[in-house]
Amino acid sequence: MNLCQYLISYCASQMTLTVRMLILSVVTVSLCNCNPHPDYEKVSENVWKKLESFGDCDPDLLQADYFLMEVSFNKKNEPDTGYSFLLHHHNIQKIPAAGYTGDPIGLTLAALLDSMKCGDHLKLILPFSEFDNTWLGAYSDSSMYESNEKIDLDLHLIRTFDKPGYTRYLMQAAQQGEISEHEAIELLLMNDVEMGYEKHGKCFIQYVNRTAGDSILSGREVSILYNTFLLDGTLLDDTTSMQFSFGRPGQIVSGLQYALSFLREGEEAVIYLPSFLAFGDKGSTSNVVPARTPVYFKLKVLGVKNSNEKF
Repeated sequence: MNLCQYLISYCASQMTLTVRMLILSVVTVSLCNCNPHPDYEKVSENVWKKLESFGDCDPDLLQADYFLMEVSFNKKNEPDTGYSFLLHHHNIQKIPAAGYTGDPIGLTLAALLDSMKCGDHLKLILPFSEFDNTWLGAYSDSSMYESNEKIDLDLHLIRTFDKPGYTRYLMQAAQQGEISEHEAIELLLMNDVEMGYEKHGKCFIQYVNRTAGDSILSGREVSILYNTFLLDGTLLDDTTSMQFSFGRPGQIVSGLQYALSFLREGEEAVIYLPSFLAFGDKGSTSNVVPARTPVYFKLKVLGVKNSNEKF
């Protein structure tokens, strides 16, 4: 029995019927107005919020092309029952207005996210269903919680970026070993809402144009046109044409040769490679490509011929 319930019981046993009814009414109204979550502000019937700290970096979340957010959630007052992750995501305004399960989005939570500024640390208390019906719910395990079970949700909006800033951040994080190179590449590609990609081991391919041309097979003569870029978009060379015998070692970097095996004559693609498939731990011999740096090639397969044919 909590304190409020004890007071009701005591008053009821000591007073006359009229006084008892009056006091019970007053205490009941008081109980209804009690804040069950001290230091938190009531946002809706089921959601409470607390701005733990606020930030002043730019751009704001709604203006950012990408953002980086620490997210953690667990059962209310049970810190060992949840999950934490570092969320990389594209522009929040491009997130679908429906949850991954097809349920309506938790509009209250969506509005709170929209109002966050770069650097804000927001704490929430809400039913699991409010969280699970949003795009954030894709990172949860619904078997761990009852739908109406209260959870603590922590959202820390660490950084926001424009597109060039985000690519620079990923490349630098990969160079410094904060994240793996292939993870940096995949984070960039998975948050590109305009183009899909294929993953072949640690090699990633975005197709710009597909054809039904000849396959690139070992021993065939191949002609390509290409440019080389650092992961942050820095162009490293003029447009270059090249002819070589496919499969013969030492002509092109190993990752590019592997990627070409998935292309056909006439196709255009962007091929992303971690350094171990490109210019290695030491970078290029001319020092144009730094050490341990992922790169990508924009290329077109101009021609594919048998070894006895000419271009």
